[in-house]
Amino acid sequence: MKTHVLFRTFVFSLLIHLFPLVASAQIPPPAMQIAQSVWKQFASTEGGFTVLFPGIPQEAAVPLNTPSGQVSLRIFAADRPGQAAYFVSYADFPAAVLRFDTNTLLNGVVNGAVRNVQGTILSQQAINVAGFPGRETRVQAAGGKILRYRTFLVNQRLYQIVVETTPGAEMNLNGSIQGFFNSFKLLAR
Repeated sequence: MKTHVLFRTFVFSLLIHLFPLVASAQIPPPAMQIAQSVWKQFASTEGGFTVLFPGIPQEAAVPLNTPSGQVSLRIFAADRPGQAAYFVSYADFPAAVLRFDTNTLLNGVVNGAVRNVQGTILSQQAINVAGFPGRETRVQAAGGKILRYRTFLVNQRLYQIVVETTPGAEMNLNGSIQGFFNSFKLLAR
């Protein structure tokens, strides 16, 4: 079925492992004020969003060939070595793809991402971001990493906000992860 091929094409998590991350300095743990200072407001006018990143994110554009034509995937990533990697990505779907039900589309993207990391869904729930439908998913990847995704569709644009960490670090970083997710805002179009 063509939809499976299309969904697998839009799997952002595969690109997470191929994307070179910004080398950033290790933040010493003693002072919470110092740790908070690494979070910087980032805005992408073209992407139509703002978010807090731990430092200045690196950006890449990756062309993807799909059955419906070529699509450009934009990825923004910042790393906190030994803690977590933070990503925001988006791609504009061809209009032909939108003939599918939104739930089917979102489920396909999530399932494709899980397959590509040979992972297991640990939890998943329906969410909405500024009134747009989405999914929040927690996945254990084959290598033991924990991936937390927020995937949602805004008209023809699919966004994915991802944090990759280890099981041990995830518990300690829960506030930072939630802060990253909650800081994501759509710009008025």
